[in-house]
Amino acid sequence: MHPIYKTVLSLDVPHNLQYSLLNISDTIFLESNALIQPVVSLYPKFKVDKENRWIFYANGKLLEFVDNKLSIIENNANIDANYIYYVNVEGKIEKIIEKNNYYVYNSEIYDKIIVNEQNNMISLLNKKKLLLFWNKMKLEYDTPRNIVNNKNGISLLYDDHTKVITITGEKIIEPNRIFLGYIREKTLSKTLDGKIMLDNSVIGICKDNTELIGANSDIIVIKCGNSIKYLKDSVWKEIATDSSVLDGFVNDNFIIIKSEKETKVFDKNLTPLYILNKCEAIANSKYIFLYFNKNFGIIDTLDNSSILKVEKNYMDKKSPLILYIIKYYYPEFTDLDVIKKSEEGKYTKFLVEPKLLGSKKAKVRINSPFFSTEAEIAIDSKEPYIKALGEIVRSNGNVLGTRMNSIIKLKLEGEVNTFLPYTILISYKNFHHQITFTRQKISTDVKIPVNIFDHKLKNDIIYIDVVKSGRNQQSEEILLPIIDITEDSTKWKKEIIQANKDIVIKRLSQNTDDITWEKNYIYPTHRKGIIIKPKDTIINTNNVKYRIKRGINYINDYIIIGIDNIVNKLDISIDFPYLIISPNIQYNYPVEIFYSTYTYRGFPTKVVFPIDPAYDKIIVRTYIGNETVERTFKISKDMFIKIGLLQAKKIEDYLKSIGID
Repeated sequence: MHPIYKTVLSLDVPHNLQYSLLNISDTIFLESNALIQPVVSLYPKFKVDKENRWIFYANGKLLEFVDNKLSIIENNANIDANYIYYVNVEGKIEKIIEKNNYYVYNSEIYDKIIVNEQNNMISLLNKKKLLLFWNKMKLEYDTPRNIVNNKNGISLLYDDHTKVITITGEKIIEPNRIFLGYIREKTLSKTLDGKIMLDNSVIGICKDNTELIGANSDIIVIKCGNSIKYLKDSVWKEIATDSSVLDGFVNDNFIIIKSEKETKVFDKNLTPLYILNKCEAIANSKYIFLYFNKNFGIIDTLDNSSILKVEKNYMDKKSPLILYIIKYYYPEFTDLDVIKKSEEGKYTKFLVEPKLLGSKKAKVRINSPFFSTEAEIAIDSKEPYIKALGEIVRSNGNVLGTRMNSIIKLKLEGEVNTFLPYTILISYKNFHHQITFTRQKISTDVKIPVNIFDHKLKNDIIYIDVVKSGRNQQSEEILLPIIDITEDSTKWKKEIIQANKDIVIKRLSQNTDDITWEKNYIYPTHRKGIIIKPKDTIINTNNVKYRIKRGINYINDYIIIGIDNIVNKLDISIDFPYLIISPNIQYNYPVEIFYSTYTYRGFPTKVVFPIDPAYDKIIVRTYIGNETVERTFKISKDMFIKIGLLQAKKIEDYLKSIGID
């Protein structure tokens, strides 16, 4: 049978602890081997103490777990001891310190320690007394000859009697026996020679270690060595032989056996009900209560629902496969892709399709924290259908927009019955082209640029693959003819292109729908690329202003040489009635000198111009490359006064010469 859960809860409890379930008056509690833990009620209502505080020992540290946060209370690496055992005595945490093969507790020395992790008990012994730390109690007794404990109680064996300690109290059994448990208020025990006693009646024999797993009104279940046996109608029968059996549970309706590998649940007649993953398990009259790895679950044994229902197991154009998986189970679809899922009542609805189209079966693994199973479903789906027609065009030009010389031209048609995207991969030699589709029907034209250098080929094979979910759904090989085309010598178009400032390209080209031919002829421009400018000149190029520096400037494919001012100064003197001009030029470049209406053109030299008092400016102009450098000099005020005086003297002399004083 498959367990159907009434609920599954994830619990915020610490790792590194041993957990068990306890039923008190049909209320289920979570117990652990922590030194201190909150009261955790799991059923009928989930409830945790307000002070959700756990204290426990792990990895050499005393740890505290509060509000899902772990912190260190004490680190034993800093304590001088071989080992430290922590015990809870009525809510107070105390230490047992191991040193040099003896044990110290409250300053007293003990010779021996017995730790029973399964039953969460520690015993300290010396020659005089025994201390038992169990169930948050410290119990003191005379040292017995032997101690035997199990989940139901502790047996202290003395010379002539056994003291039995249980949760409900103490009792004496005479003569010596090992206490196994209570069955309907009767004491089940075992004598030292192996007789199993119910009160004072012998009901069986077990020479090996014996533990009571449980009992109901009809049967008694025990573990005898590696054998699980039950007594019914005065006859012992073996349920199983399993050395890995750890524990179990029995009530009037269920028998539960827990081993290292799994937990088995039987009905009261020992008919197998469930084989679960290894977990803690107890029961009431209707429910099985489970705990494993921070998960708590309740199996409703009266719920016979299916954990997997197949509503539609075939694929058509309208809808995929439809599966329902009951609540608290989580599927692993090995062979199926999930298209969509939604909650519907106590089930999760899955719309799925096969990863490999055309599959006739699919496996589904259904998991929960306590049980997993695998189902195989018969399904029906169609394989993809693809049809391709076309040709390969080979040219002595290039495919438009590429450097390839050939093009595959295909007409693709077909149908892929899927509700997920898929890809059609077209391959030719080392060329690959893929197209992703989201529709089932295919009708499309495809052009793929390729290179073909073998001009002897008359036809060749292309490969078409349909890929979905990372799997190849179908493969096709198609033989296509190769058709050659060349340019038409009468259809060339001419175009002149300025490639850059130094090169001009004459381009001849022609196109078809897919192929282009092109011829380029390159000519130099022999442009003038060097410009000379005075330094600090501002030039504007492409809306960007540049200040020319002295020396070489690289601007927009030009070399601009910035030079100092060529005309340094102008020497001016008077030899009345003439003005003597001597230009100081840095380089021997031709100059033009302008004064009044007089002009000089030539190489720099002394220039004589008649004085014209109406003009006080002299312009000197020189040429370097394609650049004109011009500078204006102004005749000084003192020199103008001198010219005026000389001119007045001349007039005076002239007037005297004609008899006018």
